Amino acid sequence: MMILQLGYFGLITLMVILISIMGKNAIDKTVTDKKTRKKKLFLLIGGLVIWQFYQLVIGVSGFLTDFSLPPRFLFCLVLPTFIFTGIFLSKNRKKD
Repeated sequence: MMILQLGYFGLITLMVILISIMGKNAIDKTVTDKKTRKKKLFLLIGGLVIWQFYQLVIGVSGFLTDFSLPPRFLFCLVLPTFIFTGIFLSKNRKKD
C-alpha cells in the first residue's frame, strides 16, 4: 500500500511540475513585464499547490466516501473546476 501512495505522490508532483513548466512558457511568451511575470507564475504555482492540498484534505477526511445526495463529488471537485475555468475565461477574454 505504501508503494501505491508513493506512486500517487510522485505522479502528483510530476504533473504539478509539468503544468508549471508549460505555464511558465506561456507566461514568458505573453507577458513582457518581469514583475507581472513573477506574479503570474506565483499565482499559477500557488493555485496548483492549494488545489492539491484541497484534494488531499477532502481525500483524507473521507468526505467523498459517502455517495448519498447531494452529490458531494460534483460540489467538491467538478463545480470548483468549472468556476475557476469561468473566472479565467472571463478575465482573459479580450487578451491575445
